Amino acid sequence: MSTPTPDPNTPPPPGPSGPPTAEQLAELPDWARTHIEGMTGQLTAAQQAASTSAAELAAAAAKLAAAPDPAAAQQALQAAADRAAAAELAATRERLGRQYGLPDALVARLQGADQAAMETDAKALAALLPAPGPRMPGPDPLQGGGTPAPTDPATQFAQLINSALS
Repeated sequence: MSTPTPDPNTPPPPGPSGPPTAEQLAELPDWARTHIEGMTGQLTAAQQAASTSAAELAAAAAKLAAAPDPAAAQQALQAAADRAAAAELAATRERLGRQYGLPDALVARLQGADQAAMETDAKALAALLPAPGPRMPGPDPLQGGGTPAPTDPATQFAQLINSALS
């Protein structure tokens, strides 16, 4: 006798849908129950991992959809680099201006593409400015800067009388 071959077009017999019920587990031997409980735990862990992976995939897809255009990001990066370079040049101007004692109006006028060129310009401007430090005041004519007063008392008295009578 030959055994009939299964038809490939026939669907397989239906398997159990979901984990076995408590009544079905009670009918099984201990080793089978232990094996089923282990497999159920593995199935639950795999389902949780799949759920977590699906959530991560959805979050990554949303992040990718919200990501800016690479060309726009490159432009923003270039703009930020330009602002940083301008701020660095301004800081170099300020530092050189303070180093060479330039007034604020001249600090803003320092020229040069790099630090060496700006330092040369700062030295040239500093050479044109007067030397810093206290300057000696000139004589005040209201405080006796004219002819010296006579030293002997007789001459002083004579001048006083002449000025009172005149």
